[in-house]
Amino acid sequence: MNNRRGEAGYALVAAVASVAFFALVSLMMIEATRSTMVVAGAELSRARLLAAADAGVAMTLQDLMQPNPIAQVPINGSARLLRYDGWLLRVSVEDERGKIALNQLNPQQVEAMFSGFGLHGAALDEAVDGLLDWRDEDDEPRLRGAEDDGYSAQGVAPRNGPLKTVGELALIHGVGPALAARMAPVVTLNFGLRGEFDPRTASAIARQVMLESHTGGTVVAAGAVLGEGQVREATSLGNRNSLIGRPLTIRVEASDGQGARARRRLIVELGGTDGRAYVVRARD
Repeated sequence: MNNRRGEAGYALVAAVASVAFFALVSLMMIEATRSTMVVAGAELSRARLLAAADAGVAMTLQDLMQPNPIAQVPINGSARLLRYDGWLLRVSVEDERGKIALNQLNPQQVEAMFSGFGLHGAALDEAVDGLLDWRDEDDEPRLRGAEDDGYSAQGVAPRNGPLKTVGELALIHGVGPALAARMAPVVTLNFGLRGEFDPRTASAIARQVMLESHTGGTVVAAGAVLGEGQVREATSLGNRNSLIGRPLTIRVEASDGQGARARRRLIVELGGTDGRAYVVRARD
């Protein structure tokens, strides 16, 4: 009799344990499913935001290809607010020919540029020499510059030639990520074929560096540098033909109104080649 009672007790314990185990597994599966649904929902929202940003790019390109695009699309960096399928789009177009041409600057212009961003004294000398050393072909560092030995700890080497990306500024001795981020909106490597600087769409510091610094003019104060929300002067370039072959940066930020955002940026040239309406030169 006692053995039967013991066996029944063990069976009851086993049954309870089994129920508890399967309940735990069920809870884990429910939680995993819930987490998967949350992740999937976030990914879907992100995909929709990116699709809205892409739509903003397409809408802007369509406007730029109209007979008189400047009437609808300023190319001086000022923002337009658009709506697409319930999403809020912040769109701007920048003329790359209204920016500082990093690879064409002479030493005096390099100094004017960094002075315009508020550098002076030893910090100014380091940034100037650092950029010039990065671009030149030799391995002899300037007084406050750097060549291979100065970058070995970072695991990089100077370009010893023209910059390939604006992002390289963050690596250069005397510049660094913070200053590079401030410089990025007003510098360029994309003037396009046979392009030249156009002051009509330029910021104050770009005009100073590209037009006036070589004449001995006064370097602009740091406060003249474009900040967030500031725009360049308005421009009047005429009809679409004046934009053909001119590199333009299109920036689109899509927002859901609750803090989620997605961004698109690309550099295009209208007209393109082989009969194409436009050519994409860079994107991210």
